[in-house]
Amino acid sequence: MENEFLFPQELDDLLKENVDKRYCVKKLIDIEKLSEKALNKTIDGVQERVSPKNPFEITSHENFDPLFSILRRYPMLSDFAKQRLISLLQDRLESCITKASEFIRNFSTSEPKARSTKQNVRNSLKMYIFSLYWCFFKNEVFLTSHKQAVKTKKRKAKDEASDTWVSDTLKEKILSTFLHALEIDLLNQLWNMPQPEENFLNTFSLVSFTMLETQLKNKTLKNCVYNIIAVLTVKHNMSISITSSITQYLFKFDHSSSILAELFECFIQTYNHSQIIGHVLREFGDIHSREAQDLTGVKNLGSFLTELSEKVPKSMIPHIRLILPFLESEAYLLRNAVVNVIGQILNKALTKEKDSHHDTTKMQDSLFEILLARFYDITAYTRSKVLQVWNLLTVGRAIPLRFFSTVAKKVIERIRDKSSHVRKCAIQLLSSMLQYNPYGPQLQVNYFQSKLEEVNKTRGSIDESDRDTQDEDPEEVKQQKLSKFYQESISFIEHVQESLPTLSCLLGSNCNSDVHESIKFFMLAASFLIENVENGFKKILLLIWSRDNQIKEAVTDAFKRIIFTRPNKLNKTESKSQESVEIAMNMIQMTTDASLAELTSLEELITILSKKNTMPPSVIQALWDIFAMKIPNCTNLESRGALIVLTMIANAKPEIIKNKISTLLQLGLNERCEIDEQVGRYTCIALQKLARNRDSFKNENESKDFEGISGRLKTTHPVFERLIRLIENSQLPLSQWFPVSEQALNSIFTLCDNPDHIAAQIIRTLSKRLTQDTTEVKNCSSDLTKLIFTVGHVALKQLVHLEEVNIELRRRRSEKSESKRTESKKNRETIDDEMMMDGTAEERDDERLIKLEQDLISCNLLGTYSPLIIKIASSPQSFKSSMLRSAAIIALTKFMCVSSKFCETNMRLLFTILKKSNDSTIRGNIMISLGDLAIRFPNLIEPWTPSFSALLHDEDPSVRKNSLLVLTHLMLNDMIKAKILISDMAICLEDQDSRISALAKLFFHELSAKGNTIYNILPDVISRLSSEDVVCSSSSFKTIMNQLFTYIQKEKQVESLIEKLCQRFNVCKDTSQCQDIAYCLGLLNYNEKGLRKLLDMWKYYFDHLHDPTILGHFQHIANKSKKFAKPDMITTINEFHAKLLHKANKKRKTE
Repeated sequence: MENEFLFPQELDDLLKENVDKRYCVKKLIDIEKLSEKALNKTIDGVQERVSPKNPFEITSHENFDPLFSILRRYPMLSDFAKQRLISLLQDRLESCITKASEFIRNFSTSEPKARSTKQNVRNSLKMYIFSLYWCFFKNEVFLTSHKQAVKTKKRKAKDEASDTWVSDTLKEKILSTFLHALEIDLLNQLWNMPQPEENFLNTFSLVSFTMLETQLKNKTLKNCVYNIIAVLTVKHNMSISITSSITQYLFKFDHSSSILAELFECFIQTYNHSQIIGHVLREFGDIHSREAQDLTGVKNLGSFLTELSEKVPKSMIPHIRLILPFLESEAYLLRNAVVNVIGQILNKALTKEKDSHHDTTKMQDSLFEILLARFYDITAYTRSKVLQVWNLLTVGRAIPLRFFSTVAKKVIERIRDKSSHVRKCAIQLLSSMLQYNPYGPQLQVNYFQSKLEEVNKTRGSIDESDRDTQDEDPEEVKQQKLSKFYQESISFIEHVQESLPTLSCLLGSNCNSDVHESIKFFMLAASFLIENVENGFKKILLLIWSRDNQIKEAVTDAFKRIIFTRPNKLNKTESKSQESVEIAMNMIQMTTDASLAELTSLEELITILSKKNTMPPSVIQALWDIFAMKIPNCTNLESRGALIVLTMIANAKPEIIKNKISTLLQLGLNERCEIDEQVGRYTCIALQKLARNRDSFKNENESKDFEGISGRLKTTHPVFERLIRLIENSQLPLSQWFPVSEQALNSIFTLCDNPDHIAAQIIRTLSKRLTQDTTEVKNCSSDLTKLIFTVGHVALKQLVHLEEVNIELRRRRSEKSESKRTESKKNRETIDDEMMMDGTAEERDDERLIKLEQDLISCNLLGTYSPLIIKIASSPQSFKSSMLRSAAIIALTKFMCVSSKFCETNMRLLFTILKKSNDSTIRGNIMISLGDLAIRFPNLIEPWTPSFSALLHDEDPSVRKNSLLVLTHLMLNDMIKAKILISDMAICLEDQDSRISALAKLFFHELSAKGNTIYNILPDVISRLSSEDVVCSSSSFKTIMNQLFTYIQKEKQVESLIEKLCQRFNVCKDTSQCQDIAYCLGLLNYNEKGLRKLLDMWKYYFDHLHDPTILGHFQHIANKSKKFAKPDMITTINEFHAKLLHKANKKRKTE
């Protein structure tokens, strides 16, 4: 055979006769006209002639021409015929490879016809591979592209069905045979050149990458493909072609990154050929700049580098210089990938601290320095990735000691990052550094400082003894290392402590991830005994009121661990009761030195835990034992704390109080109250918890002390004797007597079936004590103060009691009526009559209640004291005692809450006192009382609402704070109109007291959730704050407006505000007001409609553009709109900018 078989570009190229003596088909069979039987007979003929013993017969035209004819119509064949043909070709190719190997080993140029035989062997091998490639892999390309084009499920199902004959086993056989062909020893000797022809080898490459495009899931198939590509590269010097194919494949297919990472792993682990990494990275380096806009390619390249570094990090080290230039790429995905690669190299490949090799340490330090510099990357995504990589290194303990403190310092800077995700990653990293720190389980500065001092003393003594010695002392080297270690540890601890204030602030963040991660960090910091974490725990405790259930759950879980984590583990000799005592002590410690807000939050927390039944009975019993001081070495402070915790648990489990009433009376309402008023106060609060379980008291026959409405106690019960004695005979100072007596009266009205009898008895006793005094009653008498306070509080509690009685009567009447309707089968008219009678009875009850309220302080015991109260409150010159006057004013406001008539009569007096009083406590108390009156009698308070304005500007911060809190509550609950005082509330945003400004921000944040409220009031606020009547500096005005305009987001609101604000230019009294309006216009977010509206309002403000400040604000609007402008906005922006430019040029010419 003289003609050479060359791989054609197209199948029909073999039909063309060539002048260069290429092999071509001579006789073509029309396969379409053959029946299935005739086709099979043709295949049988080829199979018989081309036997396994003589596979080279394929080169004969008698065999190849029919085979070629079948290949041309291959897609039309039946599945059986396709599979039979491929099996035949695959089997004969294996035989051909075996025979070719034998031929090469025994080849000798001295044999006759040696050259012709070699060509025949070569052509046979090429024909088999060509035929398999064309009938199977070309078809595979067809199937793949066809499936990608099909969208419907039916077409997809049909295509999948057409591929059922191609099994993975068959594919494995073919690919294994291809691999075997490439691995033939001395394969190049079949060609008269150093390597087989390029088209021949490219066929294997095309086969491999075609298979990779189909997202192979079969591991054996993938390994075959990987080995084919590797052999082509390593054995047949196709690295350039393979590199190009890899690049194209990576930038084209989304699934390519993981496939190529596995391929390169095969290169390195199976063939020890890591040079391919360098070839590919150089290719990427040449194209990444021009492919930067190809997001898919950049993403795939980044993923590839990341996965490759995870699989073979050590092989990446020699090529790191080719990867580092990607750090300068505009694509953050590439920068992320480089950061990942460096992280994997440092974590898995480079030796750690114990390796002292100079070159390794130098490279290690260089890579660490690169990662440190990436903390300041311009993109938040990359900063986040850097933090995640450092976290990986921390967990892997791959950060050398010399870098640990430096990294901590950088992390603290990122905790203040503007990106929430960066902050989250930074907190997570700092937590990991704390958890995996190399310094020890307890990070206390004092301990390490003492250790450092000891080391320095030891070094000093060594230096003195070895002063004359030239050699380096090993002990001195050891002490130097210890000194360095303790210095680094102290620096790290100080950095952690430096982060605590920032993390405390993040606990109040609007971003949930900030809050969650900060909570976790404080919990971890506490376990390492970091100092000053207590403030963080106090803030965490306040988060129990969060509306976000996840944050609330996180707080609950955090404190659950704190409460039930014992500082001392049980020894074998310790009892379980000791464990309960320690848990109880954990809760008691939280009450020590706690503020009112912290105690309230702790109460909510313990109530939640108690409702979830997480409070064991043994712990509750331990609390009672501590309260009774049965535990050895128990202090009075711990005893009081136990009582406080018990009152908190009683919110969810009031039965714990019911069973211990006698204990409370003996230990809480005895002479101990005279020493510690808190014990008496909390004992009263604990007794009030009994009201939460009244229904169970009513149904218990053994509870003979409970009767009357809703299971109240009889007036003869010993508890009331103790409470009366506490109020009447206590020798506590007035400042301590007030809270105790208030809770004692609350307990009486909560538990007693006839509290008015006991209250009248107490008032008469206190009155007699005054009249029995033979000397003149002093204005500052403490007895008079106690009497006035008691009268006022009794009046308020009597009002509450009357309302409770009225509600109870209604409930009973309703139950009785419902019972009658159920028992008797009446007609519809009778039922309607009874419902009408019930309605009439309720109306009579309401009228009776109103009359009782009016009579409560007019024609009975309480009413006799109203003139005295008014006299004391209105006569500061006659009654000098500030405490007496405060008690009288509070009593006056409580009387006003009881009766609308009394309230209306004394309203002017109350505001006169508010205006003239020099006592900030009195002003603050009146403001709080006005809040109650506004809820009780809103119509009476409304005319006086403008007078509240002065309190928001009071010189005393506590008065301003109380006023802001009261008005916030009233406005958010629609008790007063927001427009009246909203400008004064806005000024509070700039209050010097940070607590007041924070409360004001919270108010406007909550107000923004109430529909369009802020939008409605904003024009009036701008007008008022920019007027001369209100003292508001320009900087304060801008700060306030910046805050308020953040709540204007709707497009319609923006357009309407543009119109309203522009119209105000014509009514401005001076230029400063115009400047303020222009500034506000600049705060809005403009779309095309907004800009068009601003242009339409040109006539209102163009006369004012001569002012450079106003012109600057409008130019700012134009420039700001350009940054994020869509194409359809450009015309409008340019038009607006042109008008402004013309006005500016005209102004310059005039000047």
